[in-house]
Amino acid sequence: MPGTRIVHTPGHMPGHASIYLEARKTMIAAEAVVCENGTLDIANPHYTLDLREAVASVNKIAHLAIDTVICYHGGVVAGDIRQQLDRLLRRYEKE
Repeated sequence: MPGTRIVHTPGHMPGHASIYLEARKTMIAAEAVVCENGTLDIANPHYTLDLREAVASVNKIAHLAIDTVICYHGGVVAGDIRQQLDRLLRRYEKE
């Protein structure tokens, strides 16, 4: 499908990939991020094999034009995606 891009988003699992639907500004994030209480987060660090790589993957998707994220855990998040991803990245930079 034109405008569809596979984005390599390892960290939670090796070889993990997400799907970016550019025309719809939608990221099917799978488990690159999860939705906890309406907010985007990284999958539970106990179940993320490489946290540093997971944070790098979030940084990669944060630079895409995204209005909606579809997470395998937590469902659909729409709205202030860039702000949520930036907050998430700042939190994990401190750890």
